[in-house]
Amino acid sequence: MVDNTHQVKHQQTSPEWGPTAWAHLSTVRTQSPLIQCITNFVSMDLMANTLLSAGASPAMIHSLREIPEFTPRAAALCVNVGTLTAEWLPAMRAAAEAAGKAGKPWVLDPVAAGASRFRLEACRELVGMRPTVVRGNGSEILALANASVGPSKAGQAALQAYDKAVKVSAERERYRTDRDNFKVKFKTTESRLQETDAEMEKLKKELAEAKTAAATAEAEVEKMKVEEKKKLDEADAKGYEAGIKRAALEYTQTAHQMVNDALEERLPEFFELGYAAGAEAMATGVDSSHESTDAVEAAKSLAKSSGCIVAVSGAVDFVTDGQRVVGAQNGVAMMQKITATGCSVTALIAAFVAIDPLHAFEATATALSIFGIAGEIGMDMAKGPASLRVHLIDSLYGLDQDTVVRRVNIINFS
Repeated sequence: MVDNTHQVKHQQTSPEWGPTAWAHLSTVRTQSPLIQCITNFVSMDLMANTLLSAGASPAMIHSLREIPEFTPRAAALCVNVGTLTAEWLPAMRAAAEAAGKAGKPWVLDPVAAGASRFRLEACRELVGMRPTVVRGNGSEILALANASVGPSKAGQAALQAYDKAVKVSAERERYRTDRDNFKVKFKTTESRLQETDAEMEKLKKELAEAKTAAATAEAEVEKMKVEEKKKLDEADAKGYEAGIKRAALEYTQTAHQMVNDALEERLPEFFELGYAAGAEAMATGVDSSHESTDAVEAAKSLAKSSGCIVAVSGAVDFVTDGQRVVGAQNGVAMMQKITATGCSVTALIAAFVAIDPLHAFEATATALSIFGIAGEIGMDMAKGPASLRVHLIDSLYGLDQDTVVRRVNIINFS
C-alpha cells in the first residue's frame, strides 16, 4: 500500500461548512426531492430508509420500460452497480441518458469496479455518460481512474492487469479446491487403512486359529492313521486305510483352502490401499485494500478526465473536482460493519445534489458529513452493528441545526 497522505496539504475547517450542511439538509426536508435509485438488492432497504429519514422520497425504479417516462420526473438519479447483471445494464444506461437529456443530476456508485472485466467496462461506460458525482471506496476509484485513460498503453496495461488478477484468483481457488479435496481423500484413506488394519489383525487371528485347527486335524489324522493301521493289519480286505486316508487328506486340504482363499481375497485390498503423502503446495494471497488517502490523486485525475465530482470514502471521505480537495472526517468505524452504508450515503449525496445542482461539490461533502454525524450519534446508543443500523436512521431523522453546525468536520485540503 502506498502512503499518499503527503499529497494532501492539511488546512483548517472552514466555519462555513456547518451552516452549508444544515442548509442542504433542511432544504431536502422542505422539498422532499424524488430520488430514483437503480441499486442492488442488498442495499434497497437501507437506501430507501436513509432517504426517507433525511426527508427525501425514494423510488426503486429499474424497469427499462418505465425509465423514459419516470426518470425525467425524478429530481435526481442514483445508479449503483452492486448486483450488476447484463439485464440491468441497459436500464442503467437508459436512465443515465434520460437524466442527462432532462438536465437532472445523477450519481454513480461503482461497487467493486475492478472485480471483473464486465463490471469494469460497465462502470467505465457509465462514467463516460458524465454522472454529476462518482462515489466509491479507494480501490474502486483507483480501478476506475486506471481504466478511464482510454485506449492508451496505460489503459490496456490496466485491463491486462485485471485479467491477470482474475486468472490468478481463479487459479488460487482451484488450488484451494484441490487442497480441500486432498484433505478429504487423505482422511478417507486414513480411515480405510485403520479399518483395514483392524480387519487384517482379525484375519491374522483367524489364520492362526485355522493353522492351529489344521495342525490339530493333522495330528488327529496321524493318530487315526496309526490306529487305523493297526485295524488295517487286521482288516485289510475292508479297505479302511484307503478311506481314512482320503478323508484325512480332504479334511486337511479343505482347512488349508479356506485359509488360502480368505488371504487371496483380502490381501490385494491391502496393497491397493497404500498411499504416499507429500507436502502441499498452494498459492495464497492477501486481499488488498486501499485507504481513501491512497486514492486522492487518482480521484483528482478521474475528476479531470470525466468532468465529475469524485468522492472517495474511507476513514476520511475525500471530495474533489480535480482542483479542490476537501475531507469529511465524521463517522465511526463500525459503520463499515453494516452492509449498504456506502450505498446509502451515495443515495443521500443524490438527494443533496438534487436540491443544489449548481454546487454539487459542496452538496457531496455535506452529505458525507451529515451521514457521518448520524453514525456518531447512533454509535453513542448502539451495542453493535445491528443496533447502530437502527440508531443511524433515527439519528439522521432527528438531526437539528445546532447539532449539525457544531459537529460538521470538513477540512479544506487544497
